[in-house]
Amino acid sequence: MKTVTFWYHLQIRFDEPVTNHRFTVRSFPCTDERQEILMVRQELVPNHFLVEGVDSFGNRYVYGDAVAPHELFDVQVRGKARLGLCAWTEAKDIHQVGIYRTASSLTRSGEQLSRLGASLDFSSCQGNLQKAEVIMRAVAAQKQSVWVKVEEVT
Repeated sequence: MKTVTFWYHLQIRFDEPVTNHRFTVRSFPCTDERQEILMVRQELVPNHFLVEGVDSFGNRYVYGDAVAPHELFDVQVRGKARLGLCAWTEAKDIHQVGIYRTASSLTRSGEQLSRLGASLDFSSCQGNLQKAEVIMRAVAAQKQSVWVKVEEVT
């Protein structure tokens, strides 16, 4: 095992003062089966309104809103981590802990995608590659987008 120190620094200088600046910072590593985060310290300027959370990968994030005029956005993340807790081959696949693990209004499939999924037959598939081919062919056969339509909310 090895202990390392990490430092991430992001600095944005605006040409003129900005207001109502909304941001999300996702530069905080998480403890998992391969690494243990021993210490993390964050400095964020401006820091008028900050909220912390954890994404579906277990990573911390900070989002906020800087209402007052400012010309500089500065983020520093420092910490220590212990690496090599297990071999990468022993770790969980990243797709098993992804964003779609927890259903939400943003990750739920629409009617068209749900109908497509229900129409697929994977019974003859011998693995994920063959399942992906079935999905690809079904999407191509429809000759239309099955992706979510984004509409502006006013």
